Amino acid sequence: MNLENNSFLKPKIFFLLVVLLAIQPRLFSQKITNKDIAVKYNGNAKVEVGSPFVGVEFHHSMPVPQRISFYYPIANSFDLSTDYWKRDTTFISSLRLKINNGEEHKIGAEPFKLEVAPYYAVFSKIFKDYSVKISYNFSRNQSAAIVTYELTNLDNHSNRFEFLTQYFLTLRTCHTYDYADKIKPGFNQDKSALFVEYENRGTGNARIFIANAGERAEKCELLNEPTGIQVDNRKVENPSIKYSFKKDLAPYGKMTIVQIIGSVKPGEEQKVSKYMAHNYEREIKDYSDYVLSKNKKENEIKLNNPVMDHSVYWAKAILAANTHYIDGAFEPMPCPAEYNFFFTHDVLLTDLANVNFDLKRVKDDLTFITNHADKNFVIPHAYYWKDSTFKTEYADADNWNNYWFIILSAKYLMHSSDTTFLNRIYPYLEKSLETGLKNKDKDDLIRSYRPDWWDIGRKYGPRAYMTILAVKTLRSFNYISAMLNRNLDHLKNNEELADKLDEGLNKKLWADDVNYLMNFYEDGKRDEHFYMGSLLAAHYGLIDSARTKKLIKTVDEKLLDKNVGVYTVWPMDFNKLLEFWNFNGNEAGDPYYYINGGVWPHANAWYALALSKLNRKQEAIDFVRRTMTVKGIMNGPNGQPAMYEVRNGNSKDKNVYGTVDKPQFLWAAGWYLYDLYNIFLLNENDWNLQLNPFLPKEQKSAVFNCAINNSNLKVCIDNLNSGNYSFLYGGKIFPSMVVPQSLTGIKKIELKNGAANQPHLLSTAAILDKAEYRNKELSLEVKAFTGHKNTTAIFAAAVPKSIIAGGEKITGFKSVRKDGGFNITFKFVHNTNSSELVKIFF
Repeated sequence: MNLENNSFLKPKIFFLLVVLLAIQPRLFSQKITNKDIAVKYNGNAKVEVGSPFVGVEFHHSMPVPQRISFYYPIANSFDLSTDYWKRDTTFISSLRLKINNGEEHKIGAEPFKLEVAPYYAVFSKIFKDYSVKISYNFSRNQSAAIVTYELTNLDNHSNRFEFLTQYFLTLRTCHTYDYADKIKPGFNQDKSALFVEYENRGTGNARIFIANAGERAEKCELLNEPTGIQVDNRKVENPSIKYSFKKDLAPYGKMTIVQIIGSVKPGEEQKVSKYMAHNYEREIKDYSDYVLSKNKKENEIKLNNPVMDHSVYWAKAILAANTHYIDGAFEPMPCPAEYNFFFTHDVLLTDLANVNFDLKRVKDDLTFITNHADKNFVIPHAYYWKDSTFKTEYADADNWNNYWFIILSAKYLMHSSDTTFLNRIYPYLEKSLETGLKNKDKDDLIRSYRPDWWDIGRKYGPRAYMTILAVKTLRSFNYISAMLNRNLDHLKNNEELADKLDEGLNKKLWADDVNYLMNFYEDGKRDEHFYMGSLLAAHYGLIDSARTKKLIKTVDEKLLDKNVGVYTVWPMDFNKLLEFWNFNGNEAGDPYYYINGGVWPHANAWYALALSKLNRKQEAIDFVRRTMTVKGIMNGPNGQPAMYEVRNGNSKDKNVYGTVDKPQFLWAAGWYLYDLYNIFLLNENDWNLQLNPFLPKEQKSAVFNCAINNSNLKVCIDNLNSGNYSFLYGGKIFPSMVVPQSLTGIKKIELKNGAANQPHLLSTAAILDKAEYRNKELSLEVKAFTGHKNTTAIFAAAVPKSIIAGGEKITGFKSVRKDGGFNITFKFVHNTNSSELVKIFF
């Protein structure tokens, strides 16, 4: 049928489209756009934006950057700062404007209005007779940033605009941070592109290029002015390139200048600069589309809450943008511009969230880590370029990476069932466990030199944070080994050791006088600091509910600022203990800064997870919305669009209260997403994926894509207004909240209200192979290892007539009335390494 010529059908099709648009608008608005992510802001903000190749840093909403970092072919940066705490005072470029015969004046030395997302920034300001708009975008496939300057004449008369851009070309080398100020410049034939070679070999022979692609520069000149910086008895020079653009602009006429800044290998500069000059618009779009694709439907997290959904988009944009080129690979990096090296810790913490929906990324990251381990399977702590080659720092016994590596690997296995990969990396897991337990003493506590959770300072003693991680690590390693059928003879000893460490944590580090898990020094004296790391014990279930309540109350009294979140430590006096803790100068920061009482995203995440452990999930979500979402942070004191590394909690100083540092931080995004999965959908478990759905009181539904048995399933939560739920796997009611290993071949899980019309499994401390209910009998097939102590819970409308586990009758089960039925809990010991049958008769 030819619709084009069918006048009868045309109005009916139009009407149908109108109806569909009215009743199903989401059918036509699924695609996420830049507008769904970007934030418009008018205030004082730090900004970091970037790509896998280039990152740019700004302060005070000024459009002239303090730093540009390049990651290809190795990491270098434009940065003239000499003091980390005052790096907002130096700039790596200069902008000036002259209109007609007026005075030349600086542009960008004052705040502009801002439109920002993690992968681009637009600064704009309207002056009396003109406006300026400066955009920073990035290439998808080449190592380049694209800076676009748009100047508009707002006068009623034509005016001659002369705009001058100047870029300082001194390059800082990775890690050593040496000044590479001796350059060999060159131009292409028409001088539209500058190429810079550096004499300092620490730059890795990188070539910097600056190419013009918009208005043609009327003049360009190389300058060399002293910086005022002195290093090794020599004054650092400051070579620069200065461009002059002139144009007569009619009323509301516009001049557009496009300058492309990049870093390439020797011999690539001509080709890449030429390509970018002709294709920069397509490259900008390709990069934007790449970031937006991380929020596509198959990776959906939809809470139907505008504030929280926006932060999902923002967090996933950070995960895309904070992936940098390093030594032939693209790996996660902490923030767009300020870090030039790979940190295993940052990757592992972030992947605790990624493992819920992006198994490939997690597998790639674990592969990169093991590929850079030493010949004895010791994993790296950091990997970076230094002077002339790539260097590796390895994780020693005092390094928490040994723990997080095993914990993440266990989570990857739970979601993927990828035993082949885990068998491949198992030797690295064994070595990490061995290394992580070297500082275990006879008192069944883990000792460390560092203050709780940090990697600076040196004062040996028992640590709550390290002991918590050691317990979780031993249990995670046992799960992996049971899945792989490896080291089975040693797993009972591991379990006993984990239990002893758990007992030591509770008996020796829990302080009844302050209701908190405290640390000690080696001489037996208690460290009177309250550290946020103790909160992790609640999330991992290492302290009981009574102590969790007390711990939260202590946090509320000592560590919590309700407007910004949880301090890393209290009291904040590390700046007075430099010699005692062997700090390197004031590296811990002043009070309320950095480690010395700053507010870190994982502190907030762990506080929310502790609330969730007590089933105070509404409070947890309210706290997350207020302190961890972009809009929540913006609405706080000195708020700005950010998912930050650290925030200032000094409410006594309104000028710094709530300000952030490193505004787009990798694991801030990760912990936000981790909290969503662990509050709305999952219950933390050492042995399996346990569903535990929740919806806030104002929310009717939520959708999570969740990696289960190597498939990305859609999990739909609907109308949870009672304690009884129906669990539909692939459209069929299934008698378990624990996801079995046999669950394959389905695309959707539905969690919705329903009467307890059949018993179902709530939790079990084992791998669940199979669950089935028929003829008033709930049967479970569970696997662990010989001697493993299992606690299992079910929900049913009636108390069971009998329970048989491993062929033996359970007599001591407990029944508690709840939600119109009974929660039934029982314990048993596994008497085989294979699956055991549990039968519950009604």
